[in-house]
Amino acid sequence: MKLFYLITANYLKLALITSLISICLHATDLLITQPGMYKLGDNLIFNPSSTDNAINITVSNVVLDLGNKTVSQGNAVASVDGITINSGLSNIIVQNGFIKNFTGNGILINQSCTRININNLQIINCSNCGILLSGTVGNTITNTIITQCAILGCSNASAFGAINITQSNGLKIENIVIANTVGTTNISFITLATCVLCTFNNIYIKNNSSTGFMRCVNESAGTINKYSNILIANNTTANQFLGINIINSNADSFNNVRVLANSSSTQDLIGFNLNNCDNGIFRSCFVQNNSAILGFTGFNFFTTGNQNFAIDCMVTSNSVSGAAANSIGFNFDDGSREVLRKCQVLNNSSTNGTATGIFFQGTGGSGSIITNCLVSRNVGVNAASSFGVNRLAGTNNLFPQVVSFNNNTTAANQLSGVPAGSVQTPAAPASSNINTLSSPWSSLALGS
Repeated sequence: MKLFYLITANYLKLALITSLISICLHATDLLITQPGMYKLGDNLIFNPSSTDNAINITVSNVVLDLGNKTVSQGNAVASVDGITINSGLSNIIVQNGFIKNFTGNGILINQSCTRININNLQIINCSNCGILLSGTVGNTITNTIITQCAILGCSNASAFGAINITQSNGLKIENIVIANTVGTTNISFITLATCVLCTFNNIYIKNNSSTGFMRCVNESAGTINKYSNILIANNTTANQFLGINIINSNADSFNNVRVLANSSSTQDLIGFNLNNCDNGIFRSCFVQNNSAILGFTGFNFFTTGNQNFAIDCMVTSNSVSGAAANSIGFNFDDGSREVLRKCQVLNNSSTNGTATGIFFQGTGGSGSIITNCLVSRNVGVNAASSFGVNRLAGTNNLFPQVVSFNNNTTAANQLSGVPAGSVQTPAAPASSNINTLSSPWSSLALGS
């Protein structure tokens, strides 16, 4: 039976022949040392005696087609990778098959590689990382595409996650499913460190669990990365949960990103966590039906961020149940010139603490604009301190045309700390109180 072909434009050369249904290799890897088109003719079970790679690509201009066959590790030797692409290579395609049960990474792409295409693979039960892109300072990975892949049950005992990317530029990652990890430590499913102009589209992170903290997307020091059509759903952790965690990054954009029905059984849960980030844009992003114990925040604009924009975003139907735990829709702390436009905070609750729709606390920040927002039915057991909008700190922040009602407190307290004269508090809703010619910039606070 034919196992491994080398196919070129002019001839077909057998690289390996066996009569077995599945081939078992002992203490040696398959080396691809010349350009060409390769196809796996049968399943490959790799039984190394020490740290190694099942398949090692050492030359540029290679197409490796797994032919819907499986490459797997058959023993428990540690730190064994499925497919390794050596440093400095270009024009590599790996496609069409299954990579299973490796104690290291499913696929390792080393520094200075460019134009690598990973397509139509299922990577299953790999201990370290599903796909690791290991760029270094001055040796970035560029113009690489990962598409139509499922990464299932990887990183069960590792923090590396399903896709781990360092020092990369111009990557395109789309149509990816990350699921079925049962983690026993801290984990980040997609990790980016110092990545520029990378795009993520149609990504599903779902049905994962961990006993450690969970970051579904964890980016640091990124620039102009784009996320669209991301669903983070039905993940559970016994520790802190962060849906999108962005640190020290600039000019990222998020469109139609949903953090839905996730839970933390002992700690806090944050949908979008921004720490020292500038110029981010969030459009049509939703945090919905999540639950936690110690605290909940939908969007956390935290620590010296500037000029982040949230447009048409919603935080709704989330709950927190721990003692004195707070539910917050949008939290501002030490950020400046942030903008919320046409956002909604609805039906969030705290059964043992307070619920606040929009909260300015800590140093509060300055120069932010909250406009055309609806804050309604955020209910905490501490009714007197559960507000629609609560400005405890900050200066020169504007709140034009914000409607707040049924947030536990009386009509006059629906918008706490908002400058006097900018809030109307009628006894009952009336269309004449909203956006009238005489007071076009007033906010509206209604009691229950």
